[in-house]
Amino acid sequence: MDIASSAIQPRKSVRWPFRILAALIVLASVVALAGTGIAIWTREQPSLQWQLFASLPGMLCFARFGWHAAVHGRSPARDYWPFASSRVFTCYTIVWMLMLFHPFGG
Repeated sequence: MDIASSAIQPRKSVRWPFRILAALIVLASVVALAGTGIAIWTREQPSLQWQLFASLPGMLCFARFGWHAAVHGRSPARDYWPFASSRVFTCYTIVWMLMLFHPFGG
């Protein structure tokens, strides 16, 4: 029975100054998500629309991580949500960085 309990890693707690910072990050993320949605809706350039659309999952992941730190005081159990696994998140990050440094259609 000891083996099963040792496999579970406790989530790290977040101190109050960092919880306040996380709350500010969540607020900025909400503004960025709303602005990105508006930019996607109003832009005429398809390549820019796809770049903004591709950045939404990363912003959601970042906002969720900040939300858990600010409200619950702990990191979330699955750090890589809305992605299926941490490997999918890593692949997404690599593709997103490539898109950032070499924009399509430019």
